[in-house]
Amino acid sequence: MSRQGVERRAVVVGAGLAGLTAAALLQRRGVPVTLLESHALPGGCAGWFRRGAFQFAVGATIATGFEPGGLHEVVYRELGLQPEVTELPFCYDVALPSRTVRVWNDRARWREELRRCFGRSEARDRFWDQVESTARATRNASAGVPAMPIDAPRDLLDLALGGIKNLSSLAALPWFGSTVDDVMRSCGLDDAEHRTMCRAQILDAMQSETDACPFPNGALALEVYRYGCQYVQGGMGRIARDLLKAFLRDGGQAHFRRSAVALEVDGGRVVGVRDERGEVHRGDVLCALPGDATQALLPSAWQAPLQERSRRAGLGWGAVVLYLEVDERPLPEGHPPFVMAVGDSARPLHDGNSIFISTSPADDATRAPPGKRAITISTHVDAEAWWGLDEGVYMQRRDALQREMLSLADRAVPGLLRGVERVLPATPRTFHKFTQRPLGRVGGVPQTLETANFRALGHRGELPGLWHAGDCVFPGQGAVGVTLGAMVAARSMTRALRA
Repeated sequence: MSRQGVERRAVVVGAGLAGLTAAALLQRRGVPVTLLESHALPGGCAGWFRRGAFQFAVGATIATGFEPGGLHEVVYRELGLQPEVTELPFCYDVALPSRTVRVWNDRARWREELRRCFGRSEARDRFWDQVESTARATRNASAGVPAMPIDAPRDLLDLALGGIKNLSSLAALPWFGSTVDDVMRSCGLDDAEHRTMCRAQILDAMQSETDACPFPNGALALEVYRYGCQYVQGGMGRIARDLLKAFLRDGGQAHFRRSAVALEVDGGRVVGVRDERGEVHRGDVLCALPGDATQALLPSAWQAPLQERSRRAGLGWGAVVLYLEVDERPLPEGHPPFVMAVGDSARPLHDGNSIFISTSPADDATRAPPGKRAITISTHVDAEAWWGLDEGVYMQRRDALQREMLSLADRAVPGLLRGVERVLPATPRTFHKFTQRPLGRVGGVPQTLETANFRALGHRGELPGLWHAGDCVFPGQGAVGVTLGAMVAARSMTRALRA
């Protein structure tokens, strides 16, 4: 693509999926980009690390969006990349206290599974009919790459053009003021364990509960697997490696182990980034960081405009993750690669009472040696509660939660505990150390009526020359969510830098 007309450079801070996607798209479109990353490897919370012969996914483990028209597929196609993914027939099992539900991709099979597990119910059918239609509208709206909130006339034009191309997307609009629980009640659905299943899925995807999550967001979280679910060969970190490869191929400059220490401001405009070596990289700046981390990079006189962004970043969850080296022999035959397990429906679904178990496939030799599996088990926690503890109390809390998580995992996957050969635990302190995210918060801002969609934080910065992407920016959570946010930011920056 011609670079004629490009007058300014871009600097991207953070090589997580959001930063890498934006950087690769900008570079592909002819905008010269410098990428800064404090860690040695790309991917951030969707990255990877190795311990001996085992390769673990840092956080994200399951993929959607590589199906035709999916957001990852769209990005890969523009970048000239060919993804290596395996389409899965079902996404995961939800192991509830009294039953296990298999989340099938095929819509008819999924409805039959609901009837098998929960019985026949007209109220439940009404609810899932509404989930299906609203999720379809929300997904069609996402295909138009909308920018929310509406911060500029061009955002309104983009939203309108997307609506014209996908008129069915307008069907989601009436539901933006309703929660998932609101719709359950309106359908006459009152089934405690069915609600627990929905709660667990929505907490995992949207970081919020069904009584707070906007229905369009929750519907998409519940229905997204009907459009496809994939395993990325080599694990989710493969996406980061692919994006970095395309970025460097197209001439981008990447600096790893190079922390940004300050945003340079001149006349009220952000004009570049100073790194830990004192080098200043000039250009418009895209911060693919949580809002509180971005605020800390600004001179104190310019921090006030980012206070709301910083406050919302503080609403996010932390995580405790166990990385397991496992002998596969005790695992049950046909063990699914992904399992979501709930211990007690009456308790809050965090701190070990709801976990997500991800197992590397036997045929992916990059993840574990023959006869072994790399397994991760994660749970939501209050990140702040893990700080300010003396070392003894901290270790006791970590070890107690580890025991609870392993016990629940062994109930959901019988034999798992007998196969465990090594456990590497990570707490919010660990995530802070390796990702530099304040207090080790991960997952982004919970999607609620007060924080999502038209009330979300947008990609345009509070100062000229500053842009945002990541899981604290619309639309938020998950690999697909941060990819959409990066696509929005890259589009706006391309227009601005060519103007």
